[in-house]
Amino acid sequence: MAVGRGSYLIMRSDGDIQMGTCHLMRCLALGQAWQDAGGQVIFMTAVRNSALKARLEAEGMRVAQPVANPGSDGDALQTVQLGRRLGSSWVVVDGYHFNSRYQALIKEAGLKLLYIDDDVHVEHYYADLVLNVNLHARPELYARRESYTLLLLGSQYALLRREFEPWRQWQREINPNARRILVTMWGADHDNATARVLQALEGVGLSGLEITVILGGAYPHRRQLEKILRKCRHSVNLEQNVMQMTEIMAWADLAISAGGGTCWEMAFMRLPNLILVLAENQRPIAEHLDNRGIAVNLGWHRDFLSQELQKWVIRLLNSPRERAARGNRGRELVGGKGGSRVVAAMLEVQRND
Repeated sequence: MAVGRGSYLIMRSDGDIQMGTCHLMRCLALGQAWQDAGGQVIFMTAVRNSALKARLEAEGMRVAQPVANPGSDGDALQTVQLGRRLGSSWVVVDGYHFNSRYQALIKEAGLKLLYIDDDVHVEHYYADLVLNVNLHARPELYARRESYTLLLLGSQYALLRREFEPWRQWQREINPNARRILVTMWGADHDNATARVLQALEGVGLSGLEITVILGGAYPHRRQLEKILRKCRHSVNLEQNVMQMTEIMAWADLAISAGGGTCWEMAFMRLPNLILVLAENQRPIAEHLDNRGIAVNLGWHRDFLSQELQKWVIRLLNSPRERAARGNRGRELVGGKGGSRVVAAMLEVQRND
C-alpha cells in the first residue's frame, strides 16, 4: 500500500549540543521511507544548527520552526495547526520533552500519532503506534497505554537512512592486517569524548594505524580537537557533516562510537564497534549488543580506562575471525528494512481506521 501522493508526514523532533542529533537522524530515516512510499515530509523542529537544517532540506524535506516552548501545550497546538493546514494524517514525535499530555493533544485533534520511544519515560501512551527498536523493549513495559495503541518493538524496526539500502547484498572483506579505525560519537558530543578516544589511541602500539574521525554538525570542540590531532603519531583524517556514512563504515575494520542509533548502522554494515555510553538511554543498547557478542561495551564515557580501549583495539584488529563473527551477528540482528516496516504499519492503521 502506497502513501497518498503529496501526503505530508509531520516530524516533530529536536536536536542540539545537549541532546544530540540521534532523534533527528532516525526521523530523517523514517522520512525517507515515507518519501519512497510516495509522500512528502516536513520537520517541525527547534534546531538552529544550519548544517542540520541544510541536511534535511537537501533530502527534499521542508523545515518549520515552532514558536512555543518545545514540549509545551502551545507546541502541540502549533503542530496540530500545521497538520490541519497541510491536510496531514500522521504526526511523528521523537524526544524526551514530549510527554503524555503532548500525545493526548495530538490525538484529541484527530491526527494519527507515531511516538518514537527509548526508555518508557512517559506516564501514559496515547499514540496509535509506539516504536522502540531497542533489544530490551517488551510489551509489558507499555502496560499504561490506550487499548488502540500498537507496539513496534525490536531491532527489525531499526531506522536506517536510504544510503544503506544499496549495501544489503554487500559482503565485508575481512582484512587479515586490519589497521583502519572509525571514530564517531556523532551528533554533538558535548563532553568531547572524541578527544579522549584519540588520546587513548595514542597508546596503541600498532604501526600503520589509519583513523578517520567523523564529527556531527553540532560538534562544538573542533579547535581543541585539531590541537590534539597535530600531536597524534597515527594517521588521522577528520571529517564533519558527512552525508554518506556507508563508504566510511565499509572502509573501516573497527569502530569506536557512542551508543546511539549509529550502533544499528554499524551492525547492519557488519562493522564491530567499541561503545562509549554518552547518555543514560544508551546504556541498554551498549549492554545488549555486548551480551549478543556484536559490540564491546566500554561503559560510561567519563569512566572508561584508556588501557581497556587499547586492549580491545589490539585484540580485534589482530583477530580477523572475531571481527567476522561479530559482524555477522550484527547483520543477523539488523536487516535494514526497518523504515519500510514502520511505514507499512502506519498505512495499515490508516487503512483500518
